[in-house]
Amino acid sequence: MGKPRSCVCTRVNLVCFPRWERRTSRRSVWLVTATLRLLLVDDNPQFRRTIRAALSGIAFAFDECDDGSEALSRFEAFAPDFVLMDIALKRMDGIRATAELTLAHPGARVIVVSAYDADDLRRAAREAGAEGFVSKTDLTELTSLLTNPRSER
Repeated sequence: MGKPRSCVCTRVNLVCFPRWERRTSRRSVWLVTATLRLLLVDDNPQFRRTIRAALSGIAFAFDECDDGSEALSRFEAFAPDFVLMDIALKRMDGIRATAELTLAHPGARVIVVSAYDADDLRRAAREAGAEGFVSKTDLTELTSLLTNPRSER
């Protein structure tokens, strides 16, 4: 196991600090600090709080908004590592927002996180430029998508 790409790592002898995750291999032990910046785009404030709590071990900074049109300006101001985008939003849906965001910012990394889990939505998200699609009912894949470099997926 090598160092995670988006984390600051230090080789130590089994010393653990609060809010750090310990990763081990046969040769060494690494402490991984939370270094990701995440933009959460969802119209449900309770779900945004849930995501914050679930990902606080790998992300140190969060910004939030409840609409796709607002996500575009927040992306420019906040410069997140990832955007977690819902599909069903008020003024601009997540698929259209993803397409506009990835067109304006080709390096933008968007993961669609939605309660709707249909093949046509997954395909539309991919065509819009999303790098992943995760169902809100099973968020286990989300951490993997956020911590593994594109080449390892």
